[in-house]
Amino acid sequence: MSGSGALTLRLLVAEPGLGLAPLGDPDLDVPVRGAHSIEIADAARWLRPGTLMLTTGLRLAAAAPDDRRWTELAAELAGARIAAIGFGTGIVFDEVPAGLRRAAAQQGIPVLTVDPEVPFTRIEEAVTRGVLADESYLLRRTVWLQDDLLAALVSTDPTDALMERLGALARGSAALFDASGRTVAATGSAPFRLIADELAGGARTFTVGRWDVRRRALRIGPSDYHLVIASREPRVLDDLGDDLLRTAGRVLAAASSVRVLTADQERLEAGRLLSALLAGLPSSRVRQTWERLRTFGFRPGESLRMVRWDAPEPSRPGSRYESIGRPEEPARLLVRADPDPTESGAGASALLADDEPGARWLESAAATGAVGASGPFTDLTVCPERAEEAGTAHRLARQTGRGGLVRLDEVSYATWLAATRYGDPRAADRFERQFGGLARAPDLLDTVVAYLACDQDVGASARRLRLHPNTVRYRLRKVESLLGSRIAAASTVADLYLAFRDEIEGLRDVPPVSSSPTGRPSAAARRR
Repeated sequence: MSGSGALTLRLLVAEPGLGLAPLGDPDLDVPVRGAHSIEIADAARWLRPGTLMLTTGLRLAAAAPDDRRWTELAAELAGARIAAIGFGTGIVFDEVPAGLRRAAAQQGIPVLTVDPEVPFTRIEEAVTRGVLADESYLLRRTVWLQDDLLAALVSTDPTDALMERLGALARGSAALFDASGRTVAATGSAPFRLIADELAGGARTFTVGRWDVRRRALRIGPSDYHLVIASREPRVLDDLGDDLLRTAGRVLAAASSVRVLTADQERLEAGRLLSALLAGLPSSRVRQTWERLRTFGFRPGESLRMVRWDAPEPSRPGSRYESIGRPEEPARLLVRADPDPTESGAGASALLADDEPGARWLESAAATGAVGASGPFTDLTVCPERAEEAGTAHRLARQTGRGGLVRLDEVSYATWLAATRYGDPRAADRFERQFGGLARAPDLLDTVVAYLACDQDVGASARRLRLHPNTVRYRLRKVESLLGSRIAAASTVADLYLAFRDEIEGLRDVPPVSSSPTGRPSAAARRR
């Protein structure tokens, strides 16, 4: 007997030195897990499932064929789920007693005769060797399967690689489905859509067309999955199916744990590196820091941006498996949770590669909140200054009330100058002293806003306000008196624009036909 599969009654009967012969035509493909000779009462207590019980019938030597003890014995042995009865003839009985044959047949227990010249110890030793060889084979097969499937972990896409190896071992197809039945990864030509439809039934084994299917439910992290193998060779799934699914499930769990651990370590290191950059980097450490950035995919000397946003980090394009099409290249960035104590909501800062994937990431982040980005730079020593730029751009994005993306290099100088004073109590005090009277005069403020929004064109301003041009001129003279300076002076225009930039630019965005004293709140009302 060779360790090439489970030890069965058929293999024992085929071994010529054991002297075993079946009575009748029993099922000989029954697995055998041990052999034990026993002649005591209540024998079933001492036998484990799959045991070949060896006996000479000594305890029931005087029992008649219709003695109920034969029936009781067979029932007890069936309850113990033994493999078969090996009856030694020529010692107590010349042949297997009729009562035992009848009772065993009723319980479906195979009966084998043992040649009088064969000692029971020879059978026990043979079974022990066969079981050990079988267990050794199963162990070697399990190790082989694990080695083959574990090799997928070193792939750039472990899930895809694992499915390919799993499908090859099953001589068919393999797939991983999420709880909803969506295909996460798959390989082979099996009808996966039809297989997915069957998953809701919960069956571990089923058939779809000519494909035999085996399923194993998995829980990886917080999510549930279905791991499936399908083959047109049922023998392969019968032999390897459970081992393949069990081993592959463990490999997937290991891969998930490795990814989580690696991601945690990367986040921790990224936060430390970004903190060092924001604290200020001396020129002597620039080259060393670029080498550290290499581990996160950055290329020395490439263009970068500092970013600040107030929403959870969006998924990075390309960082998740896409079952159809080529995944997009992921954005390269270092992230640090960095809430701003002066503003509500969560916040974070990042160093981002200024390339196409980075641009996609910015747009994705802007879809969920306000995002501010500095101008592009390549000098790592200016990261603190660029972080301040990102904060300024972030404040501008939040001022809109709608969120969105603001790149500071695309913002006008006046907008930038106003943003740098945002929230400064000194700026508020200066505004009150210089423009408080104008801000509290709605008609005059609306006239100034319209005048500057129309590029100092009195006629266009009058049409905007639906007033006579002379009324506009009268009001502008009153503004000059209030401010103590000429309305056409460059310094006055600059001061008024910076003070009321939001109102002026807001009016520019409104078509003239729709602007009316009654259809749009006044600048003073909006400021209040």
